[in-house]
Formats: sequence, structure tokens, C-alpha cells
Amino acid sequence: MCGIAGLIGGAVEERQVAAMVAALAPRGPDGSTVQRVAPHCVLGHARLAIVDLSTAARQPLAAGDGRYWAVVNGEIYNHRPLRQQLEQQGHRFRSHCDSEVVAHGYAQWGPALLHRLEGIFALAIYDSHSGELLLARDPAGVKPLYYAPLKDGIAFASELKGLRAVATLPLRFAPESLYTFLAYRYLPAPLTPYHGIHKLPPGHTLAWGPTGNHCRPYWQPRLQQPPPAPSPQALQQQLAEVVAAQLLADVPSGVLLSGGIDSSAIAAYARDAGGPLPAYCCGFAEPSHDERPFARTSATHLDLPLHETLMGWPNLLAALPQFIDWFDEPFFDYSAVAVHQLCQLARGQGVKVLLAGDGADELFCGYLWYDRFAALPPQPPAAALAHYFG
Repeated sequence: MCGIAGLIGGAVEERQVAAMVAALAPRGPDGSTVQRVAPHCVLGHARLAIVDLSTAARQPLAAGDGRYWAVVNGEIYNHRPLRQQLEQQGHRFRSHCDSEVVAHGYAQWGPALLHRLEGIFALAIYDSHSGELLLARDPAGVKPLYYAPLKDGIAFASELKGLRAVATLPLRFAPESLYTFLAYRYLPAPLTPYHGIHKLPPGHTLAWGPTGNHCRPYWQPRLQQPPPAPSPQALQQQLAEVVAAQLLADVPSGVLLSGGIDSSAIAAYARDAGGPLPAYCCGFAEPSHDERPFARTSATHLDLPLHETLMGWPNLLAALPQFIDWFDEPFFDYSAVAVHQLCQLARGQGVKVLLAGDGADELFCGYLWYDRFAALPPQPPAAALAHYFG
């Protein structure tokens, strides 16, 4: 996962950012770095080493003769072609990690870099000449990022607990966040449980500096007209390329397998790209929730080694206090406990990267209730949503 943090403003102290990074340690167990990159800016990073395991890949990473400094949480799947383009422009890299492409890419293209990135990320880039900070979050909002304006600056971190470590930041409960959670079962950006602390919305940037501050989208979904449907062959090619790109890691990888359309398709393309990767499935004592029979069918068909674990209500209840601390804010999806148990199983076997099908059910109609969408005539997505929920 990795974790990023930083403080910008007047009397910024390294020990304050060190406390922020220490609070993010579970996100980055492979090391941490805190560095003053300018008189009024200290950046920190908690590292989970996936691409380039050497010390050369430690963050913050610099470009533009030390003008631009970047800390990144995420994976840039097209970092290799971007690196080639930047090297042709004269950029020289110190590592092979994907995050260094962000620093050099910003030095070359500025904020337009964000439109070139393919991946999931939360990042911060500081311009030591202008004193401007840019925060950005991937279009889908997979990677989290929080920020809080201060009296003479700004603080940011991957998790709320990173900001709670800032001694000068008051924590005042925002009751409207509780009302919103009860209505939606999650807290949409920019809401958090606290006044004065904000969640950067997906597909947005926050620019902060001497010339002013503004938060604006750099990406928005097109909801006016449906895109042309790809042919089955084109869709298969796209899926193969996307899954293969996510397997470009310097550590062992595996897949989460429930036996559904999404995870089974990913497992199949991952096998084709990287060989028979280990698969992991969590079962439940309640037969209506147990997906192990479906996972076994898929694993047998794909000839993948399947590793199972069982989640019962006692395990779930015993894990809740720890999860309350980890999540920082109200969270509805109790399946996270089962996913965590699967990750523990995989990590115990030396697997450090797991591919999953989160979000694919909405694309491939993975559940029976999506039949209502299939019965609708072709129409713009906004109208389809209005018909479905209206």
C-alpha cells in the first residue's frame, strides 16, 4: 500500500512528520523516510516495496535538479513506456520503481502528467522553487488521501491517523458526517468525521501555495452518451493487457478467487500472463455466504493451487476492535475482515501482491439484481441510473 505524509508551512519540524509516518507504519512495513526537501516543507513515506526493492527507490524522489519532490502511494501500470519517453527527453533515473516516473513526469509535463498516468495512486508533489504543493488522487479513488489546512500551511496523509498525529491540529467531531454515513453507509469525499479535515475526492487535485489554493477535478466520467461497446475479442485483449500490467512486480503475486465472474476472469488472465499463481478464498460457516464451492470449481478448471480459510462470527467479532482503529472512520463493509484474513494467509506464504475483482461486478453484471439493467434499452448511463433507482 505505502503511506505518504507531509507538512508545509512556517516552523515545520521533522519529528512531527516522523510521528505522522509512524502512525502509517502498517501501510509500509518495509521502511520509512522523513526528509526536509525545502525550508518550509517536510515529506514522509512509509514503504511497501513492490517494484525495485533496493534503497534507490526510497521516497521522497526528486527530479528537475532537485526542484520537484514527490511521494507516491500506488501503482503506475504504464511506468515503463512513460520512463522511455522521459529518457528520450534527457531525464536520468536513479531507480527502476514506478514512483520515480511521477517526479520526472511532473518536471517534464507539469499537471498534465496526471492524464498520462494509468494506475491507482495518491500523490504529493512539491515545487521547492515556487513553494507550491500539488495533491492528486486516482480517478476511481482507490488510494486514500486526507488533508487539513493549518494556520500557516497544510498537512496531508494517507490516513486520518496520520493527521491525528499533528499536535497543532484540533480534532472537532462533525455530527453531519454521522448523518451522511447512516444515509449512504459510507462517508463520501470530502467528508470526514472531523471539522477542518477533508478527504480529497477521486479524480481531483488540490493545489496549495503562495498564489492561492484550489481543489478541482482533472477527470470526470462521461455520462451523456454510452461509449461504443467493444467486440468480445477487443474486450479480451484489454483485460489481458490490464491484468498483465498489474503483475509487473518484483515480489510474489497471487489472486483472490471467489468463483464469480470478476475474480475468475482475473485469475484466468493472470495465469496466462504469469503462470499458475496461488489463489485464495475465504469461506463462511453459513452456506448462503460460502463461496468456496464456486472457487474450487474455478481453481480446478484453471489448474490453480487454492488456499482456503474459514471466517466465523467469533473471528469477526474478535477482530472488530482492531478494525475500528485501522479504518479511522465509520465503515460498513464487514467483508473487509475476511479479506484481511486472506491477506494474512497469503503473506504468511510469502505472497505480497494479490489481484482482486473489486468494482468488476458493476461492469460485468456479476449478481442477479443486475438483470434489471440488462432489460433496459440502450440509453445514456445517467438515464439508466434514473430508471433503475427511480
